[in-house]
Amino acid sequence: MDRDVINSKLKKLLTDLLGIDETTPDEEINQDSIGEWDSSMHLTIIMEVEAQFKISFNIEQVTAIRSLEDILYYLEQKLMKN
Repeated sequence: MDRDVINSKLKKLLTDLLGIDETTPDEEINQDSIGEWDSSMHLTIIMEVEAQFKISFNIEQVTAIRSLEDILYYLEQKLMKN
């Protein structure tokens, strides 16, 4: 899967879950900028990303993820292995 396709699917998922506009710049989609991204939403995001992309994050990755860019980084690593 191409990076742009992954990013597009991921951004759509996050904007839907967080209730934010799809035109929000990628770098602004993070826990610090979006109040709705609290601890329970974080778990929802992780579970939805795992389900949609058919991957699994380990606990270190789950705790390291704080932004769209972080998720994209770990997704690329996992999808490149497969």
